[in-house]
Amino acid sequence: MIKNYLGIEIGSRALKVVVCERGAIKKVFIERIPEGIVENDRIVNWVEMTEVLKRTLQKDKLRCKDVALVIPEGLTYVRKITMPYMTEPQLRFNLPFEFHDFISGNKEDYIYDYALIKVNEPNASGERTMEIMASAMAIEDFENYEKMIKACKLKLRIAVPESVAYQNIVKKYLNMRPEKQGKDFAILNMGYGAINLRIYTDGVYETGKEIKPGIAPIYDILRNKYQIDDWKQCNKMKLQEALEDPECMEVYGRFALDIMRVMSFFHYNHPNNTLTTLYCCGRGLSINPLKDTIRDTVGIKVEGLYELFSDICYDEKAMVYGAAGAGVTWNEEV
Repeated sequence: MIKNYLGIEIGSRALKVVVCERGAIKKVFIERIPEGIVENDRIVNWVEMTEVLKRTLQKDKLRCKDVALVIPEGLTYVRKITMPYMTEPQLRFNLPFEFHDFISGNKEDYIYDYALIKVNEPNASGERTMEIMASAMAIEDFENYEKMIKACKLKLRIAVPESVAYQNIVKKYLNMRPEKQGKDFAILNMGYGAINLRIYTDGVYETGKEIKPGIAPIYDILRNKYQIDDWKQCNKMKLQEALEDPECMEVYGRFALDIMRVMSFFHYNHPNNTLTTLYCCGRGLSINPLKDTIRDTVGIKVEGLYELFSDICYDEKAMVYGAAGAGVTWNEEV
């Protein structure tokens, strides 16, 4: 098993490269992506994106060559499927047919993969079933990522959808804390372009929701109404006042209501669930009024995802801004 990885996540505005050594997260490097290269998490200029990645590797003197890549959710189809028990060759043959109603074009134009969740006990008729997490991705998209990684003199070892990368985070924590096995988890990534809520039961992705446009409207309000462009350089009292502006509070309220609807639906379908905390990451984690609004509206504790991994994460920013990049490096461990 490879011991060290670069976990790479490419968003619409930033490239995140996470350094993982022997399962521990050492550092995250974040590079702004110029406009016109990535749109809605889809790379539209592969030449320029390759150059951004090359510059980041050179500037930060990153020597590791083995890459674990996060594939944007919008480029993949991910399904939790229950099937009759079968051998791996049989499963590989049948996977494309499980996506027949979801993919466009020919099934031969896609690459398919799966992860076994569990094999169920035989039923009254002696028949067994198996539960898998299956995914599909256009071959053309996958090959473009491969070419980019190869052009940077790196080796693509792992590639998983974003939801699976976060699933790895949940499983990693459950492996570290066996007494938490069987618990339900909710992870909220409060990003600039989108807010993503994902709920996991028994360490497996169950449901979620993408809320767009993310916290971008908050940046627009602060820029247009308060002339605040750089939050880090802004006076803290002025920034806090701006973040409590009624227009901002209205945006927080809309986010919280969307989150509450998903959580209510989950509670309805899983009345015996164990959800007590919403673990958060992303830029929005620094916006206290947003977190307070979610807590008060949803009626759930809101904490930073990084708090679960203080023993093995030596750069807090990695679990705030590059959590998926960290999670994908744990793919072989979980």
